[in-house]
Amino acid sequence: MYSTSMQVLTFITFYRKEEWMSRKIKAELFDKMTVTEYNEQCSY
Repeated sequence: MYSTSMQVLTFITFYRKEEWMSRKIKAELFDKMTVTEYNEQCSY
């Protein structure tokens, strides 16, 4: 019982961490895309 709950807790923590990392990466990519579009508009 105890080991199972620990495994679940570890899994949830790991999943949350992965989710946060992927969100951070997506946000960074989105920022780069926005900056690139802005630069392209300014160059015209």
